[in-house]
Amino acid sequence: VAVTGMGFYELWLNGRKGDPTRVMAPVMTDPGRGVLYDVYEVGNLLNADGANAIGIWLSPGYSDDFSRFGWLWLAPKRAILKLTVEFADGTKESVVSDGTWEATTDGPILAASIYHGEVYDASRENRAWSSPRGEWGNWKGAFAFPDGPDLIRSDVPAIRMSDPRRPVSLRETAPGVWTADFGQNRAGFVRVRAKGPKGTRIVLKTSELAGEDGKIDPWTNRAAKSLDEFTLAGTGAVETYCPRFTYHGFHYVEITGWPGRPTVDDVTGWAVHADLERTATFACSDETLNKIFNAATWSMLSNLMANPTDCPM
Repeated sequence: VAVTGMGFYELWLNGRKGDPTRVMAPVMTDPGRGVLYDVYEVGNLLNADGANAIGIWLSPGYSDDFSRFGWLWLAPKRAILKLTVEFADGTKESVVSDGTWEATTDGPILAASIYHGEVYDASRENRAWSSPRGEWGNWKGAFAFPDGPDLIRSDVPAIRMSDPRRPVSLRETAPGVWTADFGQNRAGFVRVRAKGPKGTRIVLKTSELAGEDGKIDPWTNRAAKSLDEFTLAGTGAVETYCPRFTYHGFHYVEITGWPGRPTVDDVTGWAVHADLERTATFACSDETLNKIFNAATWSMLSNLMANPTDCPM
């Protein structure tokens, strides 16, 4: 599959994500000069009986709430895709996105912003949306991809989730308010698993700093809300949420709205950065030097979102 989106996209085939650890694709470019597209090998996701479905999540990406220094796409969200299948006899067949494709805004992602975070309502999920036997409901014709931008195959390392970590501590700092300390300042986000009544709203606010009382001190976020919201569907089972179209610079996460008492097994901090090969490491008998090396490493990784950035949001 060759695919791209304006802003971010996430590719799904037959109910499975095209690349499980990839986020925030495509890499940011100036759409007036060109848009990068990505190529996936998806043979293992196709059904041999010919009943297949392709789905694409879209978000605003680097939109008007990002930065005056960012490259913006302010028109309606778009995507373009070409699936090429090669059969055992060597023949090929292609499926290309066109005017027959349909789209909806009636999904569980209510908002997505690099600065402000993501709002997700699981009660609006349609788990069969990318299944060949799914029911799509009130979908409409999708917007055509614009003719202007040049499409250029990306050779940039993908942005991926990596290095999952449990909190080193989880402290109740006020009634119903919890602070998770992940022991390391990194860029990324938090995945949660919770069980509770329908409509339960869990809010995760990230921060690089916390006071002696354990309460977060988010002044480095400046105008950014830097929070993710997860509303439970109330299925009676444990529900899982992980952001797709945002990331934050954080050491601590304030948790409110949790149904009951969270544990360290319920929240996982993920790092998000370009998928770079580590070519060297360093360790010595001086713990201060080891800490300096660790800080330098994470300072670089947290600012490598394919393009080098100033600082994590």
